Amino acid sequence: GERETRRRDARNRTAPQTGRDKTARTSPIRRESELDLDCESVMATPRDQLLDKIGRLSPEYAAEVEDFVDFLFQRDTDRRLVRAAAAASEPAFAKVWDNPEDDVYNTV
Repeated sequence: GERETRRRDARNRTAPQTGRDKTARTSPIRRESELDLDCESVMATPRDQLLDKIGRLSPEYAAEVEDFVDFLFQRDTDRRLVRAAAAASEPAFAKVWDNPEDDVYNTV
């Protein structure tokens, strides 16, 4: 699906080579020494710091981060739907649960 396409596209992109040995594998994360640090980055908000970290990831790792964020949004949506369904069904179940024959179970 779309997720696999993003991962495949990310793998096909090449990360910039750093260091002396061009045959060595590059790290998916750039080192701090490769970054331009200034006063602005030190005073950045947590959101800005997170975006900076994501910006330093290889395209493949960035695709994984995007997949995880999509998962978090989907999980939140799923949880809200489950709570809404439970709340909507509560009146129907109340008719079954609230009866004199089952009052004995209220003390258990």
